[in-house]
Amino acid sequence: MIKIFGNNLAAAVVLVLGLINPTLSAIAQSPTINKDEIPSGQRYLADTYKDWQRLCMKSDQAEDVCHIYQLIKNQDNLPLGEITVFKATEPEGISAVATILTPLGTLLTSQLILTLDDDTKGEYPYSWCDKGGCYVRIALTDDQVYSMKKGRSGTIQIESISAPGEPIILPISFLGLTAAIGDLR
Repeated sequence: MIKIFGNNLAAAVVLVLGLINPTLSAIAQSPTINKDEIPSGQRYLADTYKDWQRLCMKSDQAEDVCHIYQLIKNQDNLPLGEITVFKATEPEGISAVATILTPLGTLLTSQLILTLDDDTKGEYPYSWCDKGGCYVRIALTDDQVYSMKKGRSGTIQIESISAPGEPIILPISFLGLTAAIGDLR
């Protein structure tokens, strides 16, 4: 029996890696390529900003649709989730929208806790789960994005269904975030 966040973490990560968005994980690890060579509808790695990457989908429009991305790893450097950030155009006061993907086996009755460098904390409910994992959507305020840009790191706290009441803390790096968000349109 595999405990998703328990003692057999390496086996759990192998299981989860196949479930966490394999397309984005593969793209995020590929080198930057010439976007003119990419067919419409294909995703590509547009740029890397320290710990963040700008991923885009080739479009027939003037500009491709892009977001920034980070693979979330645990203290053993094993991937356990993803954070994707899109620039928001409305409503006023909201700078970006983040989608955080956590592994299957996440306790959904426990909310995801996002902590920023300056100890700003927010609790967010899970929106849905699919074969890729469980998702949380967060509308990031101007103040939250400012805190992330000036900070170095943050954490995501989740719980496992196999160990309720035992928080799992996953680090997020904000290194490169200012430049990455600046390049989003």
